[in-house]
Amino acid sequence: MSDKIKVLHLLQSDKFSGAENVACKIIEMFNDDTNFEMAYCSKSGQISDVLQKKGIMYYPMSNLSIREVKRVVDLFEPDIIHAHDASASVISSMLSKRYPILSHMHSNPPWIKKMGKNSILYFISSLRFRNVLTVSSSIMEEYVFGRFLTKKTTIIKNPIDINAIRTKANANNSEKLYDIAYIGRLATPKNPMRFIKLINKLKSNIPHISAVMIGDGVLRKQCKDLIDNLGLNGSITMVGFQENPYSLLEKVKVLCITSKWEGYGLVAVEAMALGRPVVCTPVGGLPMLVNSTCGKICTSDEDFTNELEKLLIDKEYWKGKSNGSIIQANLLDNIPSYKKNIDEIYNKMLGVR
Repeated sequence: MSDKIKVLHLLQSDKFSGAENVACKIIEMFNDDTNFEMAYCSKSGQISDVLQKKGIMYYPMSNLSIREVKRVVDLFEPDIIHAHDASASVISSMLSKRYPILSHMHSNPPWIKKMGKNSILYFISSLRFRNVLTVSSSIMEEYVFGRFLTKKTTIIKNPIDINAIRTKANANNSEKLYDIAYIGRLATPKNPMRFIKLINKLKSNIPHISAVMIGDGVLRKQCKDLIDNLGLNGSITMVGFQENPYSLLEKVKVLCITSKWEGYGLVAVEAMALGRPVVCTPVGGLPMLVNSTCGKICTSDEDFTNELEKLLIDKEYWKGKSNGSIIQANLLDNIPSYKKNIDEIYNKMLGVR
């Protein structure tokens, strides 16, 4: 082992979203720490530009496979593989050389709730994991084999730098104002189609409603087709992936999260940091973040439309929840403690402490 602890952050996606954001933040918070050297590894794609701008060491792969991961670890020679999410964790466990693996679960996809190929494979792979991190207690509570991983599992919420979010929000001011925002991948877990349908329902009482969808993904065409079919082109603007979504988020009144499943729900905290109430589904860590002072947890379309309509029409009601959002976000600011926790976990994995 070299003087520095070398950590390889391994991810599957070539896009920049929740898990990718967390991996980048961890690397950035250790930039000036002389005890560590970190690198990012994933399929080559959109993420390349983001990492280049952030100045993060990057090892691109053609795909997430044992062969490609072995190639990268032979080049970087990590002391620890920090595998973000299940696929990266499973592949890491199959390497012939026994690297200490930290499996970081950022979400609770449906497969964890039942006996099946994916849940069994992750459990078998977990025998090789030195530690497991989850972003909320719901992940291991829902995982069918979760009780067997209790001793090696640590719950650690996502890193949140409230001041950085507010600074970025002022970096590139957008002139366009919106009522409601959707932020996330246009993919099944985030349920963007439901968001579009909610806007359609709200339009009957708020004819001039304006919404923005920030993000890209495999459902982009389906979302665009649904917007066209419902005649919502004048009501919903799709702006695609935004490296800095905060300048747009600051120009909306409310964030609406329609996810079918989530991990921590970082985007909710980011919205609250800017004083934007959050109306969301009761999945993942969201019920631990959002309450009646800063938004609402909704289980039905009626819950969503009633709350969103009230926030858009009643200025005093919105102001109260906006103030509550700022208070709640400030309580969640955690960069120093997060770095300390990760530092301790890495050192413990190597027997340094």
